[in-house]
Amino acid sequence: MGASDFLTILTIGVAVWTVIPKKEKRFYLLFFSNLELGSLVFGILFLHFLMEFNWIEANWIPSLNFFRLPGGIPANKWAYFLALILIVYPFWKVFYGYFPKSNKDELIEYYQFLLNEKEFDLLIECIQKYHLEFIYSYLKYCSKIREISNMEIVLKRNSASDDEYSRLIDNKKIGIGALVYDQILKRGSLISDTSSKYPYVFSKVISGMESRKVADKDFVYNYLEVLLKSLNHELIEELKRLDDSFDSINERLENTELPIMSALFAFKDAAIQNHPWMPIGEVVIKSLKYDITQIDFLKRDHDYDIEEETWNYPIRSGVVFFDYMVRESIYNNWGYHMWMFYFRSFIPLLIHVSPEENYPENGGETPKFSHFFIKEIFNRMFGWIELEIELGEPNEGVSEVDESLQVFTLSEKENAESLEGTNTAVDDEVSDFNIIDTIRCLGQCFQAIFKASEDQIPRKLKLNLLERMVQFYCDYSLNETNPACYEAVRVLGQFFLNPKGVDFGSPEITNEYRSLLDEVWDEFDKEPFSYHGHGWILKKFENEILIPLGIFNQ
Repeated sequence: MGASDFLTILTIGVAVWTVIPKKEKRFYLLFFSNLELGSLVFGILFLHFLMEFNWIEANWIPSLNFFRLPGGIPANKWAYFLALILIVYPFWKVFYGYFPKSNKDELIEYYQFLLNEKEFDLLIECIQKYHLEFIYSYLKYCSKIREISNMEIVLKRNSASDDEYSRLIDNKKIGIGALVYDQILKRGSLISDTSSKYPYVFSKVISGMESRKVADKDFVYNYLEVLLKSLNHELIEELKRLDDSFDSINERLENTELPIMSALFAFKDAAIQNHPWMPIGEVVIKSLKYDITQIDFLKRDHDYDIEEETWNYPIRSGVVFFDYMVRESIYNNWGYHMWMFYFRSFIPLLIHVSPEENYPENGGETPKFSHFFIKEIFNRMFGWIELEIELGEPNEGVSEVDESLQVFTLSEKENAESLEGTNTAVDDEVSDFNIIDTIRCLGQCFQAIFKASEDQIPRKLKLNLLERMVQFYCDYSLNETNPACYEAVRVLGQFFLNPKGVDFGSPEITNEYRSLLDEVWDEFDKEPFSYHGHGWILKKFENEILIPLGIFNQ
């Protein structure tokens, strides 16, 4: 193949360039600095000169013979090599090279143009191919840079952290990636319009957030809100895989991929600071209030054969998400309840949508799907207590919980009064944190169903849920040498005496509650305790719970 063949190919390349859409043509040009573009233009002109060297020498400039060397490479061979370079270099630059620093402002301007034009697919494709890995590296390395002290901020002193950060973004690829993240990828409109289609792009970014310093709760809020509202397939599939087991997410990662959930809960400080409970909780609350399709489904008769259909509604995904979020906190001894208290907002709304019917006493616990989810939520909370007991010695070595992170959302304001007077960071040892808050949450959820009429919540469901609490009290009393069991029994005792407040506030004991607890105790299987010589547990429950409540007489 001669140089003329390469010239033909180059001509075809120029022709192809002319038919490339203007938007993409502008993008490809960003790979080249002004110097490189000038060099390419000069190279094309020089190539043409070499191709015509013999003719120019013979007809125009005979003195060009000066450049000929005996045994030297002919001009057409030089043209061959130059044509090869001119063809290969642009392809190498686009497919294997990177943008020059001098073009970073133009690159951001181009991405902003694509965003404004709603060319989301092209924009995400560019970010995923050229920047995503470096955005991840940027966040990961920023997480490890020591935070600047207050004194350094006051003195405006250039610290070692500043120098380390400067060296980080001085890397061309990471520096441009940081700009793309801050000015493009964090835009709420982009997240809203693309995260459901490209969930793994955004989960990759979140996985790089390893500390509170680089966490971004607005980014996570917008992302999770979109995923749950759209019932994103990838998120639902991950939740389904988690829901068939009680292992921690880290243990499940050994056998299955969970890019979304693992990104959210891989690192404690970032997980807490990102507030993942807020978007999930808010979407579920709004759906229970305004999603007519979901409300109509919740009013349907419960049928085990169609339980799989519950995944078509936010309530199912929200409950499973909250369950695993709190379980991760317990598994990893974070000493933080991940706002399990959203459940106390779910229960009254589920009660509200439950149709009023005359439920027979000998009927099932969950005649409607709303009752099914009420029972599901309680079972999840029961599971948290069981997990804490199973793990044995609870959290140690942690002296306090960051109270500033425990912020009420708009949906929680109506319940804020019920938490008045609690200061878990001061009053409670973190080793008991999860048990105490779980039982507090259970108490407020129980209070809601105790107050509901039996035309909305079947009495059998109330009795069976309350019976589980009595069973916990008696079972854990057998092993009070385990600190977790001892704490569970102590707080359960407070629960029975004051379900609404547990360990604060004045008790609100109704005749309906006394009637339920009396019936539960009457039907409770006491034989195993009496038979094995543990009758003292039964007597303790009667003396410390039933007699003070006026259910038994001394």
